[in-house]
Amino acid sequence: MADRGKLDLVEGRPAAEAAAGETINVSNIGVQPHMRDGVPERNLLVFWRWPADRLDETFAKIGQRLEIEQILYLHWTRERIVENFQRFYAMITGHAYQKYTEAGVAPFLFVLVRDRNPVYRYRIAAGSGFKKVNINSFDLKQELRRQGNTSLHATNDQREFRRDLMYLVGQSADDYHPPKWDGDLSNIEEIHRDVVAAEGWESLRQVFSVLNEAVCYVVLRNFDRLPDEHVHGSHGDLDLLLSDEDALSRAASILDKDHRPTIRVGGRKVSFDLRSVEDFYYDPEWCRRILENRVMVRGFYAPNAENHFFSLLFHGHVQKPVIARDYIPTLLDLSREIGLDWIGEDWLTSRHKAASLLKDWLKGNGYYVTRPTGCPQFNWSFARRLGDVPWLYRSRSMTRKVGDLMMRNPLLRPLIPHARAARQLYRMANKRLRRA
Repeated sequence: MADRGKLDLVEGRPAAEAAAGETINVSNIGVQPHMRDGVPERNLLVFWRWPADRLDETFAKIGQRLEIEQILYLHWTRERIVENFQRFYAMITGHAYQKYTEAGVAPFLFVLVRDRNPVYRYRIAAGSGFKKVNINSFDLKQELRRQGNTSLHATNDQREFRRDLMYLVGQSADDYHPPKWDGDLSNIEEIHRDVVAAEGWESLRQVFSVLNEAVCYVVLRNFDRLPDEHVHGSHGDLDLLLSDEDALSRAASILDKDHRPTIRVGGRKVSFDLRSVEDFYYDPEWCRRILENRVMVRGFYAPNAENHFFSLLFHGHVQKPVIARDYIPTLLDLSREIGLDWIGEDWLTSRHKAASLLKDWLKGNGYYVTRPTGCPQFNWSFARRLGDVPWLYRSRSMTRKVGDLMMRNPLLRPLIPHARAARQLYRMANKRLRRA
């Protein structure tokens, strides 16, 4: 089987032109390239509550390690404080209310700092586990919290900084360059604004501007008219692929705090279908490649031409009973863009030819066939045409339900050991498939 660490395209170049043995690192999807030791970066300190009588001492401690660029008094609308915390931290309502009771309703202190010599090391971060962080800001945060009567949030890395800056001031890190603070504590600007989109989304451009800073994603298909229009033919949903379950949860929180699939954007209803690398929508390794090789298109991220072509072909034939006719012009354009000029419409509509094309490409890249949860239209007859392409299985909630039923039924209880043995054989077979 093909080496799963390699792709036919490396950074947009044909594999034949890539350096011998060159592989693509997929372990840092979504990581900003400048998150390295010694590369200057900016970070945020946000004091939800602070000791007013020790501000001089607090800023002196910050100034010893970091360069203070801006200080603001941040006012949130009193009636929206709980909702703002919920959106900012991607919390459930109860936890957001607890944060509100800890922080109070006084103006919050927004401190933008620059770290001239960041150092990244591993630390145990609350709520995030063991992760690599900028220890200059992380250790300072822990020290300031220990001084008492302080509720403080600080960004641990550049992903978090970019996301939080967008939430709080509504601008991307690339565009936000305020005048430098003059050092006078009596000259601190006050701003009144809630977390971005607290009053609703103005446009899809605004939605994508926040997603760009907050999560690693791609719009999988039907984006020809985005961001001005979201409907493409008969396809009204926007299908987003996200890097992991945490990113999916955060995207759901960004789009709608109640996790409803439809939100209002500029007075229109827009439906989002969120998928992550981990839910087997496509082979997880393929999903990582799609995210790693994504491209920016009119303010949002989309798959590159190769991944767009084959993921759309896979979706149209495997995840749907019949490929939609309005996919054909898009697929033909993409085939010419990636050098498959010989492909005609018959290669896209004929099940035999489309299966042959998909099978060869999946095997050539070492990808598996997967069946995601929540895919009732899965086309088993077409999937079987993919021949000897391996399948990647995933445990489903149905397995647990069957086990619970057997435990409760006295007639089925004696069969439990046999069911467990069969389950173990299934898992071992799955592991062998994944190692193949």
